[in-house]
Amino acid sequence: MVAALREAARTGAYATVWAVLSAALPLLLTGEAPHGLPAVLTLAAECAERSGARGAIPEIDELAARSGSSQLIKQARRIKGAIAR
Repeated sequence: MVAALREAARTGAYATVWAVLSAALPLLLTGEAPHGLPAVLTLAAECAERSGARGAIPEIDELAARSGSSQLIKQARRIKGAIAR
């Protein structure tokens, strides 16, 4: 999934990829983290930044508020910062 979405983003479809990922993130962040989640959040952060996305995702806010410096937390903070501007 990430490879196909990354390819779509490379073509300039950042807003479209963000729309897909922002809808999927609440489900992906509920329960046990699926394999590859850091890559999904990295792509989501890039697309949110490049598309000018706005809004809030409570699951991202919750993850971003955790202490630590894991890739998941870093990317959640990046997404939160991008969509809160």
